[in-house]
Parts: sequence; C-alpha cells; structure tokens
Amino acid sequence: MGHNGKIPYYDLYAPIGKNTKTYTVEEAMDIIYNGCSVFSNEMADFVRKAYESNWIDFHVRKGKFGVAVSQSII
Repeated sequence: MGHNGKIPYYDLYAPIGKNTKTYTVEEAMDIIYNGCSVFSNEMADFVRKAYESNWIDFHVRKGKFGVAVSQSII
C-alpha cells in the first residue's frame, strides 16, 4: 500500500484480495497455538487456557465485527 511506518487507520480494512479458505475452530486453534509456541511455550499455554476456558468469542453474530485486541496478561 506504499506506507512508510505505521499503517493509517483507514487502511486497516482495505480490501487486498479474496480469501475463500475456511477453517474449523479446532484448525484455527492449532494454527494459533503452533504459531505462539514458536515464540514462547508460556504464551502457547495461555492461548490453550483461553480456548479451554471459553474466553475466545469465535463465532460471527449480529452486532459483532472483526477486530484484533491486545490485552496485557500481567
């Protein structure tokens, strides 16, 4: 998109192509867990705990929109 540095807010949802691949919740969790475990086993264990504790709201529903949120786990 030609930006130097941070991506402006207005480009966060810019269309960049069409993705037709779908994943089950279990497939998605495996991808996330394996990706986190590359960085930290502690992080991967936290992701597993979040999944098993039903802290993750996966499913599409009316009034919900996609957004990534970062929260401190300290």
